[in-house]
Amino acid sequence: MRAVGFTGLMWALALCGALGLSYWASLPQAETAGKFFSQQLDVAKIEQIELISSKATFTAFKNSDQLGRWWIEILRKSLKDKVGGEIEQGPVRFLASERFNEYLQELSKLPVIRDIGVVAEDRLNEFGLREPDGTLVIKNSGTELSVELLVGKQLFGSQSIYIMRKSDNRILLVDADLITDLTNPESRFFERRVVDSPIQEAEVIVVSSADKQVKMRRSKQDANGVVQWVSSLDLSKDIEGAGAWVEQLARLKAAKYADKATQDKLVGSPTVFEAVVTYAEGRSRKIEVRQVKNGSDSEFYVWSDFLQCHVKVATALTENLIKELPQIFRG
Repeated sequence: MRAVGFTGLMWALALCGALGLSYWASLPQAETAGKFFSQQLDVAKIEQIELISSKATFTAFKNSDQLGRWWIEILRKSLKDKVGGEIEQGPVRFLASERFNEYLQELSKLPVIRDIGVVAEDRLNEFGLREPDGTLVIKNSGTELSVELLVGKQLFGSQSIYIMRKSDNRILLVDADLITDLTNPESRFFERRVVDSPIQEAEVIVVSSADKQVKMRRSKQDANGVVQWVSSLDLSKDIEGAGAWVEQLARLKAAKYADKATQDKLVGSPTVFEAVVTYAEGRSRKIEVRQVKNGSDSEFYVWSDFLQCHVKVATALTENLIKELPQIFRG
């Protein structure tokens, strides 16, 4: 009995191996798989991506200004407390980070794991496509064709998901990240930087508030590696506390993008302080800090010519920057 059991086990392993090799052989070659949508997904021609599901609508679109950067808007639905049913929450909109450009490059390749082909309608449920989880629409500029994909189910215990191309009902197995990255974009693509280069690398920083101003020039580093700054009026003397102040300024990050009503309220309003950061190659970035009071509480927003909009920043950090301004202005 033991010998038979051992022999049966060996035959089972051999059969599994053969089936595995057969399955692997049925997969498309990488070069072929990467060309399924190559003529339609030229990154330079993509102007909008939309993922519509029962839970949320994700939209990525290029800004119409000269910078042509990508913005992301997510509109989620939630249950009503008493009546039931679904209501839409206000949209969350933010600038897309560099990671979204990396996502677009992956999307343009559309790395297909397996080409299932066209299946009978009674088999659609196997792939979660009888009632799809969502629809992914990739819109191209000009006369280029747009791509519309139905999103099926994710394979259990894997990072793969089924999609169906609506133009010919062809089912493909692809990397699930191409879909799931769009369902929680805040954690994946949220641009948190206030400026696009580290402020500590600047050569000159001009800080102004009301009628006071100081022009600081980059100096040496201290024993802890913190850059020290000198006044342009006296290059031989470090400005006390300036190194730590610049380090704090560099820590300002976007926590939330202001909605339209707040943006309109802040535009043109007085600033608490401003900083113009100039780098070695002559490129400059301007940062403006504004305060919104709500009774005894305050919120702080930053506008920069990199963001071209207002973002909410940490209150405690900003209050500390403001508190230490007099010491900076003393030079």
